[in-house]
Amino acid sequence: MEKTQRVHEFLCRTRDSIRVIRGLSQQENIVFASACFVCLFSKCGSKLAIVDLHGVKVLKSSDFTELMSVRRSNVQLLHFSECAKYLVSWEKPQEEAPNLIIWDTTTGVPIYSLVQKKFMKEYWPTVIFNADSTRFYVKGGSDLCVYRIPEPQPLLIFNQIRVTSFFTSPKTNTVIIYTGDSKGEGSKISICTETAAGLEKTTELGIIYVQEIKVLWNKDARRALIWCQTDVDTTGRSYYGEHSLYIYTPEPKLKQVKTTEGPIHDVQWNPVDNEFIVISGFMPATTNFFNLNGNKKSEVAKHHRNTIKWNRFGTLVLIAGFGNLHGEIDIYDKETMNMIGHCRASSTVYCEWGPCGKVFIAATLCPRMRVDNGYCIYKYTGELLIRIMEPTELWEVAWTPQIFVFEPLTPSNKEQVVVQKKTYKPPGSSSGFAAHFKSVKESASGKLQVQHAPPPADFIPGMAPEPAKKKKKKKKPAAGK
Repeated sequence: MEKTQRVHEFLCRTRDSIRVIRGLSQQENIVFASACFVCLFSKCGSKLAIVDLHGVKVLKSSDFTELMSVRRSNVQLLHFSECAKYLVSWEKPQEEAPNLIIWDTTTGVPIYSLVQKKFMKEYWPTVIFNADSTRFYVKGGSDLCVYRIPEPQPLLIFNQIRVTSFFTSPKTNTVIIYTGDSKGEGSKISICTETAAGLEKTTELGIIYVQEIKVLWNKDARRALIWCQTDVDTTGRSYYGEHSLYIYTPEPKLKQVKTTEGPIHDVQWNPVDNEFIVISGFMPATTNFFNLNGNKKSEVAKHHRNTIKWNRFGTLVLIAGFGNLHGEIDIYDKETMNMIGHCRASSTVYCEWGPCGKVFIAATLCPRMRVDNGYCIYKYTGELLIRIMEPTELWEVAWTPQIFVFEPLTPSNKEQVVVQKKTYKPPGSSSGFAAHFKSVKESASGKLQVQHAPPPADFIPGMAPEPAKKKKKKKKPAAGK
């Protein structure tokens, strides 16, 4: 079960150490500190895995007592199973030695040792457990292997389709397989169902050219959004490449979602409802609501935004512009879709709601930003609660997974916020010329009145003006005269 308490807790990781901080205070209340290069909380929040100079350790997150310790070197990535019984570690490959290890966290014994040299970091974890952690899926070459724990040999090897990446439903027996382009054959997305006899393909969609896909499951994991991306836009209109969005429904059926023309910046399901938000189009981008069938419900706004973050209760949604945008953050109340909070967090690399659903953290992290590292914690109204600047490089921040009781907002806390647009003022300017110019331009006449000197009486239209006469300089008298 997830940790149940009413005190916020989060960790900060620098290049070689971590500290766990309890409470929201400008003076950090550090309850645990250790040397660390990689760290990860389990999804339920009961365990914390860290990698230090000696190897891998698993700690009990309630009091940070040690549950498991093994000596391993060059561990770079970690992943917990759903129930936190198993831990996956990936090490930098060394010859033919196994580098993908699955550990039993209660005994510290490795139950599987596999070799996995090449994979895209964006697709980590490459080992996917089912909901009760009795089986796991892993890609072997271009095949998909299914293991039943603790049997040493695969229960199933699926090789009818070349597997580039795969995505399993956390609650059903559906598997989505992506096959990348090879020798001009084009890309494919296959929907498969796992049965006692193996995997059966139910639906297939051929796409001319796709480099990467992301799959997002809805709350009951019966529907999925498939976000297809390429790095290059063949039309030359977008720096972000070409994007398309499809929705998978249980019929089974794959349907394209009609988004605003241009790149797709972000897509997120409501965690408690069958609806999702898409930010798409050229800047200023359009933010739209869609229903569970992929049909547009309403438009939120047109603005310079590219990030969507729901709180865990689905009551508040944060829509922000990070990356190459200015860091503007808008918080909307889902019930009324009024903007009830606004703030600005420039240079934000990581942003996430706290487990209470009413505060969020925005952090500037390495290696994206090498200077001004630190974090800020804001209330949902945009009020700044904490600002901590890190004296060294800050690499990671993460909330401790906990259960907070849902507390609905009162009507007084849902007041709509109106963001006033400021008149542009050049750097170093102290005069009100820009404001005066704008007021004159927007006056009743709508035109600037410019005074011109009257032309001379003998002026002929179209005739070039006479050149100005040069003044003759007086000659100086010769010396001695």
